[in-house]
Amino acid sequence: MKTFNITAIKPNLPFKIAHQNVTFPSVRMFLSSEYNYQIDYDIYLETYGINLQRDFVWSEFQKQQFVLSILKGINIPQVAAVIYSPDDKTDVYMIVDGKQRFSALFDFVANKFPISCENELFYFDELPTDVKNFLLRFEFQGQAAYSYPDKKISDAGLIQWFRLLNFAGTEQEKEHIELLKSKLQ
Repeated sequence: MKTFNITAIKPNLPFKIAHQNVTFPSVRMFLSSEYNYQIDYDIYLETYGINLQRDFVWSEFQKQQFVLSILKGINIPQVAAVIYSPDDKTDVYMIVDGKQRFSALFDFVANKFPISCENELFYFDELPTDVKNFLLRFEFQGQAAYSYPDKKISDAGLIQWFRLLNFAGTEQEKEHIELLKSKLQ
């Protein structure tokens, strides 16, 4: 008789994911000096001498589409972060998964690229106040783990978590993406 042991397939991470469905601080909170929230996009793995994630790779078009997705109310995939406090006042969010999404939204709010609406381009500062406020109130959803000075998450643990989040799917074939795009023109 076969026995299915669920613990055998659960992620064997060397740390506990503290929250599965956490609401991250809003864009406004990250940008405000009133709060001491910081984002670390480049988790450096000292043990291996490399960064955990690739560099910023989204094109301007991809960033624009992401911002428009938020404005249209499209469900945004979850992000993942390790949260640590280097002092009593600061919380640093080390982005394990979601670097491109976070940076796209923050770059737009910083007026680094425009979005299109009815064949006109709009930078963040040119948007109506209610739309700007909607984006500034946006909160990513996702998973969080905590790292403490006396109990840091190891570089190997970060790699394991990153792999579980990112290497399960199969990348879309470029030809299929182009075919779908051509149907919209």
